[in-house]
Amino acid sequence: MRIHVRPKRLAAVAALAMILTAATAWAVLPPYVYKERIQNSQVKVMAVIQQVVLESSSEYLSRLVVTFRPVDGGEAFSGRCATFDDSWQKMMMGGEIYYQPVPGHRVYVTIDMPGGNITSLSPLTPELKFAIENAPNTLIYGMGRVYLEKPKP
Repeated sequence: MRIHVRPKRLAAVAALAMILTAATAWAVLPPYVYKERIQNSQVKVMAVIQQVVLESSSEYLSRLVVTFRPVDGGEAFSGRCATFDDSWQKMMMGGEIYYQPVPGHRVYVTIDMPGGNITSLSPLTPELKFAIENAPNTLIYGMGRVYLEKPKP
């Protein structure tokens, strides 16, 4: 039995396969990927957001440069992140995490490398501060945020 494939049909199938592969690549990533990004971050600091500067903008997202000052008074540092303004930008499918940094807010921030991408940005509550300083093994790393371990029943 001989199978005959028409060149135009083969090209259409190949194009569809490429589109589906690209669409899959832009899907939300598994939770462990975000967890590993946070755990492997070189910068992990309790800080106050000093400044937020728009670096670039498109119809899908805006890139920000965020400057932080450690709560212990150390040297300022920065990280980059994506943000989204639903009043004019279109939501994009994918693994990008959007942040809304606000100057003056106290946060626990993790950044992949100095000046690099923010991997988590969490409000610094008294409970989170205590856990970071005294019981870091109780922290749970989620999608772009650090949480406290829930008490076991």
